[in-house]
Amino acid sequence: MAKIPFKDDYFDAVLTMHIRVSSADTDNPVESEGSLQWVMVGDIAYLKCDIAPRYNAEISVLWDYVAEWYEESFRIKNMPEEEKYPHPYDLFKD
Repeated sequence: MAKIPFKDDYFDAVLTMHIRVSSADTDNPVESEGSLQWVMVGDIAYLKCDIAPRYNAEISVLWDYVAEWYEESFRIKNMPEEEKYPHPYDLFKD
């Protein structure tokens, strides 16, 4: 309630998902609303819900989830570029 101050009010949110595909059916498309769609099943690696900046000036995270098997990949993906690689001077250390 601290992030959404008005009870029963509508608000804009952004849902971000990272998925690891576990299976896909490329042989049997499903028709939906006049177009063909192919079914893909996956494991949720990361899921986050951001509240759009309506009540406050910045986007705030309502909730997020990182799967245990994805934590290391997620940490590396969100690490600043300069921390991903060794400093050139470190290559000459004994």
